[in-house]
Amino acid sequence: MGNGSVAGDKKGAKDELVLSCAQLKFLAHNECKEVYKKYNDLFMGDTFMCTNTTGQDACYGDSGAPLMCGGVQYGLVTWGIGCSDNLPGIFTRVDKYREFMTMVLDGVIDPRTPSGAVAGRAIVLLLYIGVLALFIASIRRN
Repeated sequence: MGNGSVAGDKKGAKDELVLSCAQLKFLAHNECKEVYKKYNDLFMGDTFMCTNTTGQDACYGDSGAPLMCGGVQYGLVTWGIGCSDNLPGIFTRVDKYREFMTMVLDGVIDPRTPSGAVAGRAIVLLLYIGVLALFIASIRRN
């Protein structure tokens, strides 16, 4: 779900005003890692997951959009090479940051780094944006 380009170009990403959804299929972690091996191991670790659906993918302007299934957010659009170019889309797994987000929301830790930059609030903000996008999409369907 996102407002990114549907034309597959960077220019169109700024012009999309309609929230779009795509039906994506998860790709096994080891298969995704194998695909990206030829790209100098761009795929990193278990904090990421992949989708690979012919003709459908996140595109320019979708970064940070939620990856939802059954009303539950599992990931955030992170990166990919091109749009729907037979290469898996890469998403950040939100479950890998659950403990951190809970600690920040409960006030247990301060997400600011010693330099004063805010580290974790961006992740929490993206989750809120994902929930808001889901809410807006449900309103538009009715």
